[in-house]
Amino acid sequence: MAKETKKTPGSKESYTVLVTPGSVTIPLVAHAEHGMLDGVHEYYTVYAKCKEIKATPLPLNSNPRLPNSMGSNPDKDVVLSMRRTLGSSTSEDFVKFNNGMTIVCNDIVLPKNSKKSEVTLSFGDFEGILNGGHTFFAIQSTPHIPDVAVVRLEIIKLNPKMAANLDQKKAEILKIAMNRNKNRILASHTQANYEGKYEPFKEHLADAPTDKPSFSETVNWAEGHSAKSGAIGAKDFIRMMTSLDPMWFN
Repeated sequence: MAKETKKTPGSKESYTVLVTPGSVTIPLVAHAEHGMLDGVHEYYTVYAKCKEIKATPLPLNSNPRLPNSMGSNPDKDVVLSMRRTLGSSTSEDFVKFNNGMTIVCNDIVLPKNSKKSEVTLSFGDFEGILNGGHTFFAIQSTPHIPDVAVVRLEIIKLNPKMAANLDQKKAEILKIAMNRNKNRILASHTQANYEGKYEPFKEHLADAPTDKPSFSETVNWAEGHSAKSGAIGAKDFIRMMTSLDPMWFN
C-alpha cells in the first residue's frame, strides 16, 4: 500500500492519503448492500470506527476541493467542530451529527459471514473520497479518538465499463461531486482545475531548471490545494495571460 503525506495550505497540517491504484481493508461495525439503485452503479453503506479510519489512508483524487484549515473560513469552522465532537466525552454522537463520507471505487469485497466484518476497497485513478474530505481530515488530525466514535461511509462501486474509460469516469465523478457539494458550491477555478483545463499551463510552468522549484506552485489552482505563500489566484493568472494576446481574449 503506497501512501503520501499532504499538508493543508497555510497552517500546513498533515494528512495521509492512499496513492492510486491501490486498495485498503477496513474493519467494520456494520454494513449493508443496496444493489444497483440507479441502474448504473452499485451502492453500499458501511460503518467503521473513526480510529480505524484515522489509521487508514484513503485517496482524495475524486474530491475537487481538498481540506483547508487555514484562516477564517467555513472549512476551518467545520473541521474544528468535528474535532471538538471527536475529542469529547460525547464522541459517540459523531455518527449522528456527521454526514460521513461518499467514496467511489472500482471494486468492493464484503464479508461472506459475520465472523470477520471488514471491507476491502480497490481504487483506480481519480477514484476515492468525492464528498466528506473534511470529515476524513478531521478524523486524521484529531490526536485521540475514543473507541465509541463511528463514521458512516457510502460506497459507490462504479459501473465496470465506466470505470475503464478515464474521461467518462472523470465526468461522472465530477457530476456526482458537484451535486453532493451543493451546500457550498465548488468555486469555478476548482471545477476548471478538476476538469484538467489548467494542465497545459501547469506543464509549461513546471518546465523549469532542475535546481529551481516548479513555478506551477506559484498559482492557486483550486480550493485547498497547496500553493506557495502569496500565490496568485488562477483567475488572475488566466486574466494576465489573455492580456498578452488580444486575439485570444474574448
